[in-house]
Amino acid sequence: MTSTEETLADLADEHLARLVAVPWESFAADIERRGAHPSGETTGLEVGGAYYDVSDSVRWESSHGGDILLTIEAYTDPSFPPQRSVRRTAVIPRPAGA
Repeated sequence: MTSTEETLADLADEHLARLVAVPWESFAADIERRGAHPSGETTGLEVGGAYYDVSDSVRWESSHGGDILLTIEAYTDPSFPPQRSVRRTAVIPRPAGA
C-alpha cells in the first residue's frame, strides 16, 4: 500500500468511526428532510501538503424507515489524475421502538 493509499484508508476509517456514533434518528431525519436529494456531506482537507476529499452519504438500506446504509469515500484531488479512492460502508440498524 502506498502512502497515498494509507492516507486515504486512514481518512475513511477515521470518518467512519466518527459517524457510526451518530444516532439512527439523526440520519433518518436527514434522509426524510432531503427527500429524493442525496443526503451527505463532502469535506476537503490537506494532509502532508496533499489535498483530499472525504464524503459521506446515507440512504435507506433496503426499505423506507429501516436500517440505514452509511457510505464513506476518501479520494484524491480530481484535478491531478489518476484519482484514487477508498470506500467504507456500515449499516446503522434501526433501533427497536424507533
